[in-house]
Amino acid sequence: MLENQPERISKVWLVPVLALMIGAWMLYQHISSQGPLIRLEISNAEGLEAGKTKVKSLSVEIGVVEDIELSDDYSKAILSVRIDPHADKMLVEDSVFWVVKPRVGKTGVSGLGTLFSGAYLELKPGSSNKKVSKFQVMENPPLISSDTQGLRLRLTNNASKALSDGAPINFRGFEVGRIETVSYDIESRQTQYDIFIFSPYDALVTSNTRFWMKPGVSLSLDAKGIQFEMDSLESVITGGITFGLPTGWEPGERITQNSQFYLFTDEATILTESYDNYLEYVLFFDESIAGLNVGSPVQFKGIQVGQVKEIPYLKLAPNYQYEFQDMIPVLIRIEFDRWRTANNGDVEYWSKVIDRMLNRGLHARLKTANLLTGARLIDLTVQEDAVNDPDQLKLAQQLKVKIIPTMKGGFDQLEQKVSQLLDKINNLEIETTIHNANALLKTTEQSMRAIDQIMTNEDTQGLPKEFNNTLAQANETLRSYSKDSQLHKDLSQTVRALEQSLRELQPFLRKISAKPNAIIFDGKTQRDPRLENK
Repeated sequence: MLENQPERISKVWLVPVLALMIGAWMLYQHISSQGPLIRLEISNAEGLEAGKTKVKSLSVEIGVVEDIELSDDYSKAILSVRIDPHADKMLVEDSVFWVVKPRVGKTGVSGLGTLFSGAYLELKPGSSNKKVSKFQVMENPPLISSDTQGLRLRLTNNASKALSDGAPINFRGFEVGRIETVSYDIESRQTQYDIFIFSPYDALVTSNTRFWMKPGVSLSLDAKGIQFEMDSLESVITGGITFGLPTGWEPGERITQNSQFYLFTDEATILTESYDNYLEYVLFFDESIAGLNVGSPVQFKGIQVGQVKEIPYLKLAPNYQYEFQDMIPVLIRIEFDRWRTANNGDVEYWSKVIDRMLNRGLHARLKTANLLTGARLIDLTVQEDAVNDPDQLKLAQQLKVKIIPTMKGGFDQLEQKVSQLLDKINNLEIETTIHNANALLKTTEQSMRAIDQIMTNEDTQGLPKEFNNTLAQANETLRSYSKDSQLHKDLSQTVRALEQSLRELQPFLRKISAKPNAIIFDGKTQRDPRLENK
């Protein structure tokens, strides 16, 4: 009967089963309380340690680096990071990670607190709703926070020089933004700048706004004198970007995020590269054009009306090889948008205006713009008496290009006049003139010798004594006619008697003057007998 009873499970087995259940529950609690495990990729894991490096956000610890290993291609390091459950919502698509460590850069010194605590990872949460578990760690901390109010723009530039990220963006001396990133597009061969304009300065940017590079130190020498300008020390080291509206331009419309603008190399090129209405002409110079460069101004009566576009201009005609026939071709543009008026006129209108000026004698000549630098410009002037060079007209007709005839001017014209003067001097008979001058000098020398012989002769030396004797006799004679002398008294008495006689003769002389026949006839009036008979 005892053999048919079932065997009972010993209570001893309950202990390990209970322990297993408790362990499983603890494991579950541990796993569920750890939070997600994410993967971070970084180019260099310097200063990071597994199990020690913390992950923080706003200086609050939210995770730890559990493991560090190399990628399969050994090009980067892979970090396995455990994030706390309460920070799970921060792991979205536009969240960013970067390493916080001591840095000394253009924007200042940062991360000095990590000298003792060690480097750590900083997490800046994004605003997206899409969760991800894989991130790329940035080499440097972001310059502009994603929640900062403002305007993000992209600038493109073809210049050979480039600014660095973090460089300031200024407006009339005030820092209003920063360059976030700088990259180079190989296909377009352009440098691209992603910039950020802080609010409320973003309202200054409109569709007509122009951006240009601004060096920290600028020195210009022109007709106004020497102008020196210096920005902040940071701009001196890194350079910067500024923006504004050209003089006379109206503000455009408001723009949206991520709009694109062109970044000009300097302020002077803003207007130069913004003129769309222009006429091109070719100038042929038979003189040196040293000092004339691409971009040199073209002036009319001191006002810039265009610029030089190409020196020398070799694209004169299709499949034509220019042989420099004693003349250098220069291409210029006359840009009509430089004077912005209500009735500015189109290209056809201004073409007729230029043609009328050409008929009146419009010519171009080189002119020195700066004596110190030797820079030159092209000056347009109307001279009705100027004669066109037939070689230039013939070449223009052959190449079928529009030209403005050129003439010599400036120092070249002065040099030509000096050369002509020297030619006239060379044509003078200088040798004959010098020979005659030498003969005259010899004759003069002989004459001087003869005079010297006369002056040394004893007879000539005695002449002054005889001359003195003659003067003494003349003085003696003059003393005899003095006031107290008898001769002077006799002469005075004779003169008085003569005056008395003349006074007595005056009546007689008046009568003779009035009636010349008074000497023959008496003074009575004779009567006419014929009148008496009547």
